[in-house]
Amino acid sequence: MHAKRPCAGRYQYDPNARVRDAMAHIWRALVPEPKKALEAHFGAVAAELLREMGGRLWRSREAACAALADLLQARRGLRRGRRGARPARASQLHASTSRRFLH
Repeated sequence: MHAKRPCAGRYQYDPNARVRDAMAHIWRALVPEPKKALEAHFGAVAAELLREMGGRLWRSREAACAALADLLQARRGLRRGRRGARPARASQLHASTSRRFLH
């Protein structure tokens, strides 16, 4: 995964709606298969988000926290999907806001 893709993923969670929407479009253009890309580069994406959680800018910290929470929940769902288990009810309730990385 290119070095800027974790940043593009994080900016999908920016507090500013315009930035969030623009980065969602860029993410879809950069990553044709988000599920496979995140499985392959989970460590790099998680490390970038953890680094940004301690950053100087509040909007980067906020975006990184939301992105990491979503990334971990998506990872949990992907692992459950492999075993054939049903997804957790909490992830079903938040389906409209979660999994931005996977879309």
